[in-house]
Amino acid sequence: MTEQSRAPEALTFQGNISNNWRLWKQKYELYLLASGKSSKGDDVKIAMLLNLLGDEGIQIYNTFEYEEGEDKKKLAVVLNKFGQYCNPLKNLVYEHFKFFKRDQLSSESIDQLKIIVSKMTSRKVKKS
Repeated sequence: MTEQSRAPEALTFQGNISNNWRLWKQKYELYLLASGKSSKGDDVKIAMLLNLLGDEGIQIYNTFEYEEGEDKKKLAVVLNKFGQYCNPLKNLVYEHFKFFKRDQLSSESIDQLKIIVSKMTSRKVKKS
């Protein structure tokens, strides 16, 4: 099975970075499991992560600053740093405005609208 597992392509840091990261992270975790590499040490997993992210991902990784008590050799910490980078806080007033202005399109089913509204309400926001 390990020779059939496909590594994810390099992460695209353009467009909707938040969605790109969420999908890419899921692919990465599936790749670790399918390739049998999930039992490797965090140092190996981080090296694989950076290799798969590509040049831009490595450059971003090199800018991370770690608080006291954060171990930069732990995969969970590094994934969290990338998550914070790719999911910046949103402006609460603007997010409320977008939410209340969102109408159902004629081509959308109610189920599609529910999914969209659910995604809108699950974003991290900062108070203005």
